Amino acid sequence: MNTRYYDSESTFYSTGNYMFVQIVTGDSRTDNGFYFYADAYVNSTSLTAYTSSNYFTSPNYPYNYYSNVYFTWFITSYSSYYYVRAQIITYDLESCCDCLRFFDGSSDSSTELSCSGVNSYIYSSSRYMYVTFTSDSSVTSKGFQVRYYCT
Repeated sequence: MNTRYYDSESTFYSTGNYMFVQIVTGDSRTDNGFYFYADAYVNSTSLTAYTSSNYFTSPNYPYNYYSNVYFTWFITSYSSYYYVRAQIITYDLESCCDCLRFFDGSSDSSTELSCSGVNSYIYSSSRYMYVTFTSDSSVTSKGFQVRYYCT
């Protein structure tokens, strides 16, 4: 276990399903205490692409998505003979800090696919596409709607 001490406001992120936090106080002085806030919005969804269209959206769409979220969608074509295709239908994110990313494969270590915004098409080169959405702790917006299918 890593032990770290922080004297100022800090943000911590877990890369797994659990996070252990231990707050230790000394007996040398008294003070006002501390403020602790925990927030976790993580969701991972597996989707199957067919030749007919389906959709996925940002959390809470069409209302503003939540702060501090990390969502993933793993899309697999129903047949190994087809590739996944996605189209951004609506897109309203905080431009500096919130991000919708598409990857050509089964994880975020795959090659990132570029897209040019609303109505752009994103193509995988295999039967897999991986999509991530992250938001920070500040401004939230309406979010997005993505159409997906296989060709």
